[in-house]
Amino acid sequence: TTTDKDGNTTTKDAKIVVNSNDKPVIEAQDQTYKVGDKIDPLKDVKGTDKEDGTTEVKVAKIIDQSGKELTEIPNDQAGEYTVTYTTTDKDGNTTTKDAKIVVNSNDKPVIEAQDQTYKVGDKIDPLKDVKGTDKEDGTTEVKVAKIVDQSGKELTEIPSDQPGEYTVTYTTTDKDGNTTTKQIIITIKNKDAAVAGQGSSNQSQATTTSTTAKHAGKGSSKTTSSQLPQTGEQRTVINTGIGATILLGVAAIFSKLRKKN
Repeated sequence: TTTDKDGNTTTKDAKIVVNSNDKPVIEAQDQTYKVGDKIDPLKDVKGTDKEDGTTEVKVAKIIDQSGKELTEIPNDQAGEYTVTYTTTDKDGNTTTKDAKIVVNSNDKPVIEAQDQTYKVGDKIDPLKDVKGTDKEDGTTEVKVAKIVDQSGKELTEIPSDQPGEYTVTYTTTDKDGNTTTKQIIITIKNKDAAVAGQGSSNQSQATTTSTTAKHAGKGSSKTTSSQLPQTGEQRTVINTGIGATILLGVAAIFSKLRKKN
């Protein structure tokens, strides 16, 4: 209101707006990358202010797991990095915010598979006890990529009726498209070979039995022989008999001579 010297008065309304002086806000979420990816710390990061609208956000600091300050996040090293963002509005109000950026390894998956052995006629399962694992994805599916026999011929499956060695190639792929292959040997043994082995064993047993029998025979022979005089004893008996005969002969001669006299 105002009044002049003549007493005229004028009034007028006006609005006084008191704006807030809130600090700007930074919108930033934790991020995850994999080794080899292009890393953008400012991806999807925004700064807003009630009075100014959008504000510019900058990376103020990057710290690695050991506490070392970096100028950028390396994309060839797995690890966890703390990024500090900052933004300032036109009133000079500054806001900071931390976010985590994780860089995961991008290793290829691993196939666990060992050589296998079967016998002719067995049910053959090339994927028996075969596993695929990945650091990021966990379990991965393993498939049989190729089967090759000893002659180099590619097969669709391993015949259970044919002995031989077969090379099996496995493959698995993780979610990042990393593919791993591994080869093993599956051996099919002939059952005849096993039977022949048993035959040898039986033959060995038969030989052992025969030998035992022979020894038993020898034992019986010894038992029989023990009932007769041994060689030395036989010689003694013979010598005794000869001596007795000679004595009898001499006695007979003397007897005749006496009669003549």
